[in-house]
Amino acid sequence: MKFLGDIPVNITPLNSLISQKVSVTCLKKINCKRISIIRNSRTIKTNTYIVTFNRLQLPSVIDVGYLRVRVEKYIPSSLRCTKCQKFGHHYSKCRNSTAICCGCGSSQSEMSYNYSTPGAVYIYVTTEHITSPKPTKCIKCEGPHPAFSKQCPKYKQEQEIITVKCTLNIPSPEAWKRILNKPISYA
Repeated sequence: MKFLGDIPVNITPLNSLISQKVSVTCLKKINCKRISIIRNSRTIKTNTYIVTFNRLQLPSVIDVGYLRVRVEKYIPSSLRCTKCQKFGHHYSKCRNSTAICCGCGSSQSEMSYNYSTPGAVYIYVTTEHITSPKPTKCIKCEGPHPAFSKQCPKYKQEQEIITVKCTLNIPSPEAWKRILNKPISYA
């Protein structure tokens, strides 16, 4: 039996391909997940954990062993399909019949993608784009950047919607309405 702050918890490791998960069970139903990232086909464990509390108000700090740790609200990144380049779903759930090149935005039947590494991100690029590069063009905003760019205005808008959704604990359609009906500032 271990303690998370003053709460007795039982910690059991869960095996996973992408990240190491730890299940923390106690009377207040706290769950804890360690964040891992993949760099050059290697899984790297970070020092960041996602802790789920069974209450609306987050504590400002928690005691973990001898450490006092600051708690911040977790806001996930936008989920982008690497097949059709749209937000909100994973490539494995994509209903689009043809893949869209993440570099030039063209849709072609011949695509080159990475199947080799387990847990790898599948990035669809047209064979034509590899052999004779076309100008970079975003499929979502028509800008001169690839579809996965974090500088894309559509990505920034999607991230703002997720932030509003998580901060206010409201459903996605309500967050969409709040962001899209926001008055424009010319300051």
